[in-house]
Amino acid sequence: MLDLRSYTIRARLFALSGLAVLMLVVIGGYGLWSLAQARLQFTHYSDHDVVALTNLANIRAGVGNLRRYEKDLLINLADARQVERYKNDWESTFDKVIKGLSTIEKLEIAPAVKQMPPEMMKSLQSYRSGFSEIHGRVVKGEFADTAAANQAT
Repeated sequence: MLDLRSYTIRARLFALSGLAVLMLVVIGGYGLWSLAQARLQFTHYSDHDVVALTNLANIRAGVGNLRRYEKDLLINLADARQVERYKNDWESTFDKVIKGLSTIEKLEIAPAVKQMPPEMMKSLQSYRSGFSEIHGRVVKGEFADTAAANQAT
């Protein structure tokens, strides 16, 4: 057993001071390590989760615009220039939505969220096929008016 009475007060104070400094260094090192971990987690969050959420917001807005352009195309079916304009707007928005979904696929995010973009792309491709068919029928003049075109969709 260690008998502290055999050491001088000076030696005991030095030992206690050394122990205090050692504990400060350990606690400070742990604090720095925790700060580095927090920084890594925040960087991952901003590089992946925030990017995914931003892209999802843009995709949501893009899908709404796809529906709007389709509606505007049907409303203006008598004006060939407007029909082409809305078709071009629809196509560019569709490409942006697909690009956003592709970006989300590449990110390190939750597995449940990561499996959604392929399913959404498949649904969007189906939507594109239907839209292309309706657009072709509008260009050929198969619809007498907007109501007839709307019923065909």
